[in-house]
Amino acid sequence: MDRDWSLIVGHQPGWLGLILIVACVGLALLDVFALVRRPPSAAQGRRGRARVLGVLGLRLAAIACLLAVVFELQVRVRSYAGSARRVVVLIDRSASMDIADGPADAKPGRETTRRWDRVRALWRGGEAAREHWRSEGVDIEVRTFGERSDPLTRASADTLEFEPDAPASELAAALVELSDADPDQGPPLAGVVVISDGLVARNAATGEHLRALAAELGVPITTIAAAGPTLRDVSLTRLHVGEFAFVENVTEFAAELVAHGLEGQRASVSLLRDGELVEEQTLRLGDDGDVRTVRFEVAPDRTGQFVYEFRIAPLEGEASTVNNRRSFVIKVLRDKVRVLHVAGRPDWDVRALRTLLKRDPNVELLSYYILRDWEDLSREDEDAPLSLIAFPTDELFREQLGSFDLIVMHNFDAQAHGDYLSNVADYLREGGALVVIGGDLGVATGDFDEPALAELLPINLRERVGLEREPFAPKLSDAGRRHPISA
Repeated sequence: MDRDWSLIVGHQPGWLGLILIVACVGLALLDVFALVRRPPSAAQGRRGRARVLGVLGLRLAAIACLLAVVFELQVRVRSYAGSARRVVVLIDRSASMDIADGPADAKPGRETTRRWDRVRALWRGGEAAREHWRSEGVDIEVRTFGERSDPLTRASADTLEFEPDAPASELAAALVELSDADPDQGPPLAGVVVISDGLVARNAATGEHLRALAAELGVPITTIAAAGPTLRDVSLTRLHVGEFAFVENVTEFAAELVAHGLEGQRASVSLLRDGELVEEQTLRLGDDGDVRTVRFEVAPDRTGQFVYEFRIAPLEGEASTVNNRRSFVIKVLRDKVRVLHVAGRPDWDVRALRTLLKRDPNVELLSYYILRDWEDLSREDEDAPLSLIAFPTDELFREQLGSFDLIVMHNFDAQAHGDYLSNVADYLREGGALVVIGGDLGVATGDFDEPALAELLPINLRERVGLEREPFAPKLSDAGRRHPISA
């Protein structure tokens, strides 16, 4: 019969309680110290000294009882019959356990075994040993660890019929969970067995943390390596690409490759667009861990959004081909965004917007002021010469409208040019973009009375709302906060 003794603190007072306890114990100890230092009288003699020592012992016992009551001290005695103990087996189920590797002299494509298959074979071979442990009273608890630690049932632990798919190997979290476990649940921990490929400690700080956790457990920890010393693999580790490209302009797409165990071999790297081959290159792989960079120069032939992919042709004996491909999305734009800016009259806000658009090198701006109004158009002598050039309405709103990516109607007089609003509606249906900025000639007058355009606009511009000349502060709606422009 084995017994474990432990002292448990059932109640921990707050800061104020601790200060009061320390003060009371300090006063009691001062009183005891004064009693000891007080010299006995000659009449008391030896009997008086014994009485002083007895009082001293009682006071010290009273102080100890006071502390025991305040902290609710308990003595826990755990008894175990025979040699009952618990052994925890931690099995790594991260995705790296799906890699195939082999011994130091393994040949490409031969003598390589998947790490998880190697663990299963080892586990099947230890079935008799586990049954012997159980017959000796050892409780075997099997847990897997990835991002978290999960216990296995007896049936799952005997077969390990699942695949390693966890994105990480958090061994430290699994050890912390063991140290935080309730000691009253089952027999005491006697040992830990860790089965892993070792891809758990990424730096010195992590390694120190693991060693500290292992020391805190205070039990033997046995590690079993599931990885072989020979690994043959090539992977795409990093891409150097942007988010945008411009049609008919050369853009460089680059990718970094890292190989292990494939020194001097040639790898075929392809660039695909929407599954179709764009270009293929061949490069020689370097030593283990050396970075090789492959570059493709591409000139997109049309606008749109495309999925490009780097792909390495599988090599003989590769541990995994999952890391042989990387995809990315590129939005191909025109060389410059064509913007038509039409303003009803010159103004400071018109000037500010024109300056902003002209400053952007990717914007091709075509800006007009409509300086000829109804009075100019309704002159008695229509053939009389005017110093102002007429606004090219037909050319812009009929012939060239589809060539623009964005139309800005800035305080636009829709009454004078309402015949062309249906063309603007057709332009929007075909994917164009429109910005309407109000003013005394535009939104306030309610002249956007074209039904085809009105149903496409988010607000009603057919009502005459007038002008608000008092200052105001605009506020964004919930939808406005998420919009790319106002965000």
